[in-house]
Amino acid sequence: MPNVWTHSIYGEILLERLSLTGILEGDPALGPLFRFGCQGPDPLFYHRFFPWTKTESARSDALGGLLHKSRCGAFLRNLLQGCDGAAPNDPRAVYALGWLAHHALDRIAHPFVFARQGEKKRDHQRLETAIDTYVAERLRGVDTSRAPVRPTLDAGKTLPGGVAKLVEDAVRRTYPESDTPFLDGLWQRSYRDMLTAFSLFHDPSGLKTKLLAGAIEPFVPGRRDAALDPMNDRRALWSPPADKIKTSQESFWDVWERALDDGERLLGAAAAWLAASRAGGGGAADAGDAWRAFEAALGDLSYETGLASDR
Repeated sequence: MPNVWTHSIYGEILLERLSLTGILEGDPALGPLFRFGCQGPDPLFYHRFFPWTKTESARSDALGGLLHKSRCGAFLRNLLQGCDGAAPNDPRAVYALGWLAHHALDRIAHPFVFARQGEKKRDHQRLETAIDTYVAERLRGVDTSRAPVRPTLDAGKTLPGGVAKLVEDAVRRTYPESDTPFLDGLWQRSYRDMLTAFSLFHDPSGLKTKLLAGAIEPFVPGRRDAALDPMNDRRALWSPPADKIKTSQESFWDVWERALDDGERLLGAAAAWLAASRAGGGGAADAGDAWRAFEAALGDLSYETGLASDR
């Protein structure tokens, strides 16, 4: 997973390219909600992230891994179908489009991250945090070491407009083996815990990192690691871990452009179906065509490899 700033900026650019920024108007919570949607399943990895809550965090981590690797297309279809007939600025539709943007970027960019991460514990997070630094600086003029990310995701004390139920219902339909009491309220808890985590990780002075003996170091925004060339500007050869025969010298910026093209097709198809689903009546045939176009753009691909997801 590219990190928070990268996912949010990617989603915002897709809305701009598709002339869909109007869906965020009318309610100040919709912008943060969309950007939270752009984090996809990742909030599960922040659920009960403190060391003394390992039992709960292990369960949410397992579900997060499942959503990234298994039945990915089915889950995303169920998520979008939960928005059938929704108005353009319905929180559920806004959020679902954000989640689809997360998937579109992950399935293209994740192989780059896995191929180029180091071998130490948390090197995956270190690379993603460094990528965040360069993406936010170049595309938004944001210094992530200074600008807190939490306000960009904070849609209020509770997720608005049935969003938590939308996610939990899609999980139940797609992964019935996960339909346990633990799922009840999980998405709201994960949302709050993710916000708390990013308040903790915001450390422009470095004091919290020192006081916590470096425990949060991989997650603190503002990393550069220029010597490690996180964006592969020097175009070193790399191979996707899931396809060692394939090689590439792409930089992250090359991967980014491919992901934007793919994401524009996917979000455009999703938005077209949402519009057709609102038409009703004689628009039923159009909605069917639009749904098939969405399914074709979506496929059934793993967030981690960009290849067919597990069943």
